[in-house]
Amino acid sequence: MKIYLINICAAITLCLAALTSCNTDAEGTIYDINGEELAFASTQMNVEVTAADNGIIRVPVYRGNTSTESTANISMDEATIAEGIFSLNNPAVTFAKGEAVGYVELGFGEINNLGATEKYEIVLTIDNEDQLSPSQLGKIKVLAQRKLTGKVSDTELILLIIE
Repeated sequence: MKIYLINICAAITLCLAALTSCNTDAEGTIYDINGEELAFASTQMNVEVTAADNGIIRVPVYRGNTSTESTANISMDEATIAEGIFSLNNPAVTFAKGEAVGYVELGFGEINNLGATEKYEIVLTIDNEDQLSPSQLGKIKVLAQRKLTGKVSDTELILLIIE
């Protein structure tokens, strides 16, 4: 039994030694926060809208420096403006002190303004490049479409499976 316990302790010690890193230097780049440090979460956002959305798509804008109040102007691409379906409900996102997330609201009126199977591409841009974070994610493509909903009866489902 003693040999078994010694072997277990030795195995645990070896595992801990193998998992311990000898490198104590910090890796990566540390950036100073000297501006608003604004960014979108990614370069693309996919959205399926329903009537429950009340004609609004909310797109988050993040910031790294929350020590002061801030405002960011947002613009929408000309093709979307010309299409006339979507509009910017708030062309400026305002952040209160301590607030890290603000939202751009895209309005589309009611759900029936959108085609049943149409996909819409809206490009939003943070206008002032000096406000961007080091990631430089100041542009996002929002791909919007209606969420397809429908009810299929059990009989129709069985017939579809049989075919």
